[in-house]
Amino acid sequence: MSKPVWSQPSNTSLGTFTERTTLGSGSVPIINLPVTGNNITVSIISGKLSPGLRIDGTTIIGTPYAVIQPIISRFVLRAKNQDGVSDRTFTITINNFGNSLIWTTLPGTLPVGANNHYYILDNSWIDFQLDAIDNDLPSGKFIDYHIPPNGGELPGGIKLSRTGRLTGFTAPILAVDTGGNLGKYDTTLYDKFGYDYGVRPMNGYDSFYFDNQTYDFFNPNRAPKKLNRYYQFLVRASDGVRYVDRKFKIYVVGDDYMRADNDILRVGTNTFSADNTYMRKTIWITPNYLGRLRANNYITIMMDVFDPATLEGTIGFILADTNDDNSPSVLPPGMVLDQLTGNVYGSVPYQPAITKTYKFTINALRYSVDPTVPNVPSLRTFTVDIIGNIDSVIHFTTSGDLGYIDANFISNLSVNAVTTIPDAVLTYTLISGKLPPGLTLVNDGTLQGKVNQFNTSGNQGLITFDNNTMILDGYTTTIDRSYTFTVDARDQFNQSATTKTFILKIDTPNDKLYSNIYVKPFLKSTVRSALVGFFSNPDIFDPKLVYRASDPEFGIQNDLKMLLYPGIETKNISAYVSTFGRSSRKKFLTGKLNKAIAKTPGTNDVVYELVYLEIIDKFENTKGSVAEYIDTSSLNHPITINQGQRDIIDSDRSDNNFAAMTIDKLSSILIQDKVITADFGGQLVSDSNKTNVFGNSVTNLRKRIQSLGDTERNYLPLWMRTPQSFSGVEQGFTKAVPICYCVPGSADNMILNIKNSGFDFKMIDYTVDRAIIDSVVGEVGDKYIAFAAREVING
Repeated sequence: MSKPVWSQPSNTSLGTFTERTTLGSGSVPIINLPVTGNNITVSIISGKLSPGLRIDGTTIIGTPYAVIQPIISRFVLRAKNQDGVSDRTFTITINNFGNSLIWTTLPGTLPVGANNHYYILDNSWIDFQLDAIDNDLPSGKFIDYHIPPNGGELPGGIKLSRTGRLTGFTAPILAVDTGGNLGKYDTTLYDKFGYDYGVRPMNGYDSFYFDNQTYDFFNPNRAPKKLNRYYQFLVRASDGVRYVDRKFKIYVVGDDYMRADNDILRVGTNTFSADNTYMRKTIWITPNYLGRLRANNYITIMMDVFDPATLEGTIGFILADTNDDNSPSVLPPGMVLDQLTGNVYGSVPYQPAITKTYKFTINALRYSVDPTVPNVPSLRTFTVDIIGNIDSVIHFTTSGDLGYIDANFISNLSVNAVTTIPDAVLTYTLISGKLPPGLTLVNDGTLQGKVNQFNTSGNQGLITFDNNTMILDGYTTTIDRSYTFTVDARDQFNQSATTKTFILKIDTPNDKLYSNIYVKPFLKSTVRSALVGFFSNPDIFDPKLVYRASDPEFGIQNDLKMLLYPGIETKNISAYVSTFGRSSRKKFLTGKLNKAIAKTPGTNDVVYELVYLEIIDKFENTKGSVAEYIDTSSLNHPITINQGQRDIIDSDRSDNNFAAMTIDKLSSILIQDKVITADFGGQLVSDSNKTNVFGNSVTNLRKRIQSLGDTERNYLPLWMRTPQSFSGVEQGFTKAVPICYCVPGSADNMILNIKNSGFDFKMIDYTVDRAIIDSVVGEVGDKYIAFAAREVING
């Protein structure tokens, strides 16, 4: 044998691939690394692979992430076996699909007017979103919109935001009256033409646009003349590397153009339609949300509108019967609407709940003085929170920033509030926003579950592709990594309540899925009944001492599951079947009750304590485990295999053969008076005489599972990764059945309660005949793999 040998020189390119194209699918091959040797493991020691790719054995597999421009990744690989190491530098190039930045807003005149008209009256409000998409836009990036130099101009009063939103009031374009060129100096009315476009009428109103009505006792019906104009401009959408320009128009029309005496308006241009009008709605300035106001007070809410003054007349305010969602339009109790000013006022009485939300709709209706002109409505729906009379009864102690949580890991997060009401129990409800997929807010404030990084059968993930549609953030083009939600906390008497908004960010440290493997016994009905009575006894398991009592991953663990292997790379179910193919039905012994603590990594903060039952494997002791395979043919006297009890029985322990087998074959086997308790399973296919017996210990099972793929250590329960107070070191993997997760400082009391109850764990026949896997490729949920039960011929 020799150390690994690379067949290509340094800086060799391993190929050029296209973004979002899976290696090994269709005509795209996986990358076979140019290395030869026996029992090689390959790892990266410098640089990094293109995001989305990973090393699997001596190949590179995966799906390259989207890139804005071609990216060359340079990295150093180390090939290693028992004879030595060999390093080599390689590169991989990832190309994009080309310029995938495209406009979705059609070019030409924009439908910015009321009812999507392709014109806008002067002095009207514009709020229009320009849209472009980029399928290659990486997470955290966004499209920038701006008008390039010499790109035209927007109508006066209109602005374009960096997010592509056009907003503002259109300014009018006033014209010089055609009569202004008929005379010379002082031959026309003073100040009538050219200077301020004014007219000197007789009725006391100025014709200049200052108030849009005539002035000065001369011409009672004269208004300023205006121009219509197309504003043409270029908008550039850029992702930081590429850009795409698109030309747009906005047609601004004077309100004097929309009159019955207009003899130049043409309807065949597809610009104007039968519902054209010079009338403009009153525009609400007051925002929809009116804030939080205190009950048992006199309250005045000022309402404000903008009046385009298209018509003569007055504005009145009417409370609508229903809101925009057809719910009843209701003012807070004690408040009324002033129909002349629109203000809402009144004395709000005492209310027991701290926060109660009211929703109502007001119609700002312009009443025309001309009976032939219809009234013009403008409705807006408002909400207001009325805070009860009790001060600070409930307040949240949890910070609004919940920090980061790793995807695919069990959540320890919760929100908590306190109350001054004695013996009150608080319940928590999600009232708005969205939790990450996989997490659930329970009424005790715990955030249960784990964030799903990938979309699986029946479960939405952080990144979900459905019929070629990506689920994206509500207002950005980045894939969700931050979630904002609001929680309501209230007591059971409904005397007080409060809300708080929280932000939770998601981190994705792994690009693979991992599974956990358990075993548990299937007990007799009499034993199950005894366990039900034991676990449901509040004198033993005081609810106040239980940590996250409603969370199935914590609280009281009444199913007696023992973790066999945490965090093994998720595979097809067939891989697990072959792994357990040599395992057989196995009996464990129960030990004593013990406790462990779990601390937040890197801190001394105790998260919980655990009461657990020790589990003893007869084929392991402090020195080690039975050998993985036992060769019974090397003994010079019969060693029989008891089929009923599955023991290997040595007929003569006076010689040294057994000692030799113990050292060379069995490592450190546990001997019990002529009976070598080495449980067995199947044999190797190549073992035609069936003399090799599988040493069915937990250690050997875990070795076989480990060979399936990568292991993620962070799936090891937190208490196994925490330095314990009695030893100062991490406990590591422990054969144990969790009994109850306790709040910090209460495990000793819980153990004492269990001992005083007289419950005997020795009554439990902890025999297992199958493994339980919490997920396999394509499916989430427990899957059972039965242990093999092959017959073995006596050696």
